[in-house]
Amino acid sequence: MEQTALSLEAVIAQTVKPLLRIRHLNRDVIIGWIGERGGGKSIGAATTAAIDYGIEGDQIRSNMQITWDIAVGDELAAKYGVTPGSVHYESTELSKHKFLTFSKEYFRSVFVIDEINLWLADARRAMAQQNLLANDVAQQLRKLQSPLFYTCIHEMFVDSRIRDMTDLFIKTEDTALTLDGLRNRQRQGIRFHWILYPMTKKFTGHTYRDNKQAVGPIDFNGKLVWGIIDTLQRQERKKYLDEADEDKALVHITEDPAVFEERNKWGWLYERILALHENGITELEDEQLWRYLQLKERGLSPQYVGRQLKGIGITSRAGRRGHIIYEIDGFDLNKDAEVKEFVLA
Repeated sequence: MEQTALSLEAVIAQTVKPLLRIRHLNRDVIIGWIGERGGGKSIGAATTAAIDYGIEGDQIRSNMQITWDIAVGDELAAKYGVTPGSVHYESTELSKHKFLTFSKEYFRSVFVIDEINLWLADARRAMAQQNLLANDVAQQLRKLQSPLFYTCIHEMFVDSRIRDMTDLFIKTEDTALTLDGLRNRQRQGIRFHWILYPMTKKFTGHTYRDNKQAVGPIDFNGKLVWGIIDTLQRQERKKYLDEADEDKALVHITEDPAVFEERNKWGWLYERILALHENGITELEDEQLWRYLQLKERGLSPQYVGRQLKGIGITSRAGRRGHIIYEIDGFDLNKDAEVKEFVLA
């Protein structure tokens, strides 16, 4: 005997399958999507939050504006004895202060932070750096019963206190930008590959730290999420939720203007530091670093750029003869990684 749902929201919550959520485990999971701009990390984080939590009524708090609509068609509506229609969902603005202090107001919220390194940069540059996330992240999220989803261009730039508590890293790339994708003239935003790095046992029963074994690639079909995420502001298209079409919803995301501004101003600095990291350089004396960054040509002072390096997470120590040594974070998921083939059921 079929159970009658009381609302369209209940029909959607019962019909749509979660992407990553494991329901019998605690909610306080931390997942980081890592990838280049355009690689699908914002799509992955926003879609997972919307599908795994948002449709069940959990409040999503994000530095992006995330909205999505799911329409229940005639066939599915008839099955549950409801009138066909559409349900609108949207995120609310995430206060940086309330997040950093783990406000009780955010109990059971779902945090989605796009470009977490850029979003936290001003806090990391501030004098109160020692107070930034001073409390244990995992403990506070456990108290709030809140998951945290974030994105970043590279794992080296994630604040170490968040990075060390991350349960799962997902490296994502648009397959249109691979050799085969370019050869086949594949359009961007169609298909993404995810490689999973389980840092705790919550997802695969083993940890990447133990055996250096990543999982993937998982094929994330972006064509299904056209409508789930619409970063290019395409003309709105209705997606009807029926048994054969249950993972299609209409979602839009709008980037945080402050993050956009930070990237435009300091994106070059991230790229230059990342190049040092990829070449195995772990530290540079200040004068060497200033020459490498071409500060004279850019018309920038060492003091000014030094503050930005602090925001990026670059640490420093006293060197010889009054110089300063800048240390480049060596954390890299790809070191000695073995990728285990995985087919998503």
